[in-house]
Amino acid sequence: MHLLPTDARSLDDEAAAIDLAQTPADLVMLSFSDGELAGVAAAHGAAQGLPTLRLANLAKLKHPF
Repeated sequence: MHLLPTDARSLDDEAAAIDLAQTPADLVMLSFSDGELAGVAAAHGAAQGLPTLRLANLAKLKHPF
């Protein structure tokens, strides 16, 4: 008989949840790439009449909340 290893984890073992302190928006873009976020920010800033946009790097959102 083979026993499979188990790993007991809890939310307390994870990194602390952080608040990005962003205001609500019509659209939210999440990415691991700062280059992508910067490009979208530049394109959105140059255009007019678009919905509001918030950008966040997924690397900062390590907690499952």
